Amino acid sequence: MNGLVGRKLAEDARIGCALIATLIPVIQVATIVAGFSSLTLPHVEHVADMDYGWRIPCRLCFSARSVDAGDACVVTGVGFLIHVYSVGYMARKRILALLSPT
Repeated sequence: MNGLVGRKLAEDARIGCALIATLIPVIQVATIVAGFSSLTLPHVEHVADMDYGWRIPCRLCFSARSVDAGDACVVTGVGFLIHVYSVGYMARKRILALLSPT
């Protein structure tokens, strides 16, 4: 984003866009986890049958358990909190750099 419109946007707008971009996966994971209540776990999602002309058929599936849902929530939540912390940390460093005598 900085390469495209970074210099044209105000700093607060850039920070807001960055935080919104990291909040979107948190919302997506929360929506997926909310849908887990209607599934029988472990849930196996069949994606594709792959047969490349070989004699051995291959099936691509994903399996979801309640532990996986918890892991996804923790990873996206911690990632969002890291971004919030880093925005505050960098803002403080910028202020200290402006106040330094050098």
